[in-house]
Amino acid sequence: MKPGDLDVDAAKAVEARQEIDLRAGAAFTRLQTMNLRASLTLEDMLLSYGPCQFPTLGFVVDHYKRVQAFVSEPFWSIEVHYKVKENDKVHTVVFLWDRKHLFDQSIVQLLHARCKLAAHAVVQHISCKPTRKRKPTPLTTVELQKNLSRLTGMAPKKILDVAEALYQRGFLSYPRTETDQYDQNFDFLSVLEKQKNDRSWGALATELHTSASGNVVEQQLQYERPRNGRKNDNAHPPIHPTSHANDLSADEKKVYEYVTRRFLASCATDALGEETKVVLDLAGEHFHTTGLVVHALNYLKVFTYEKWDNKWMPEFHEQQRITPHSIHIKEGATSPPSLLTEADLVGLMDKNGIGTDATIAEHIKKIIDRQYIVTQKQGKTNYLLPSTLGMGLVEGYESMEISKHLCKPMLRRETEEKLGLVAQARISKQETVSQSMKEYEAIFGAIQNNFSKVMQVR
Repeated sequence: MKPGDLDVDAAKAVEARQEIDLRAGAAFTRLQTMNLRASLTLEDMLLSYGPCQFPTLGFVVDHYKRVQAFVSEPFWSIEVHYKVKENDKVHTVVFLWDRKHLFDQSIVQLLHARCKLAAHAVVQHISCKPTRKRKPTPLTTVELQKNLSRLTGMAPKKILDVAEALYQRGFLSYPRTETDQYDQNFDFLSVLEKQKNDRSWGALATELHTSASGNVVEQQLQYERPRNGRKNDNAHPPIHPTSHANDLSADEKKVYEYVTRRFLASCATDALGEETKVVLDLAGEHFHTTGLVVHALNYLKVFTYEKWDNKWMPEFHEQQRITPHSIHIKEGATSPPSLLTEADLVGLMDKNGIGTDATIAEHIKKIIDRQYIVTQKQGKTNYLLPSTLGMGLVEGYESMEISKHLCKPMLRRETEEKLGLVAQARISKQETVSQSMKEYEAIFGAIQNNFSKVMQVR
């Protein structure tokens, strides 16, 4: 197929998806709206159903219920502190217990007493190994929404809208893509060239451009072709800057800067360092500490969203005997998972095949607009909670004996798998639509006969 040619089978898959979503959505939306409006005094509110909306709502409800049901459990651990003086400064080295923690306080107290009675601890093993922090892969739509939402608190839909606006102005490539690998003939030099005059990252872009041109200068950022991710939709390249941008709004600057720094980072080399691990034997119990020396920040010079810092450690020798400064019991407790964030939800949807890179943000916005979920802002982070209505819909449907629940990802995942076969010309569009609608019709009948279970929710 030549560039610009229409992929007929892919187009048929798109048509099939649209038909399935429209027919199922219209039927279930009418069923919900007509039955619940009067019952719940919702006036003119539209209680829409969407084959992607409801699994998305289901993720929020399931996670919220896990958080609410969580029962904290206390635990205890032992920590060894060793003090050493260097350059007229006293440093405390903390050795952590290899057992991590135990839930039996009496056992921990017994082991702690044994450690306290020991005359000294012995350095049992020292290992040093090179380590690296890998540079990011090329940028997809899902990664853009997920990471920038986590970093800035912007809603995924807002991020995508801003990226679209930057694309329309010629500053970014097309922002709806699943591809995280560049074509072999991609012109990295021209993209780097356009960033050389930027006041924030221009110097680093210049170093990368110099290196990519074959002129290696020591102590400067070195170019390395971006590593390939796992996805290629054969339609659009990863998101990258297409020209230098100025006169941007605050939100536009956040999106443009992230895309550009991510691109530059993907063209640099991994950060390099050396990690040292020291294992201590104290009365038969093992403790460890680690140190890190960062030799070269490399991509981290430009990708300022990530940190990798040196962790100082004094020099130890195997079989060295040391006297701990303190050995104490630390008490803690298991903690519940945090509430779901918009970034988390984007990741869950992508992992479970709910929505596409281009529609995930729209589905999240839709269930917020429909008041199925609410947002709770803490700092920069938006947490998602189900509303009473959203919780009631999910619990009502889950109380019915249906083989495939509307609020679980299985039904949509299977539909997407069939649509993938249509795009590969392995099954026909008509067959896929027919199979899917038969499933939805069976579910519709079961729900219609038991809708009173949903109406019981208040």
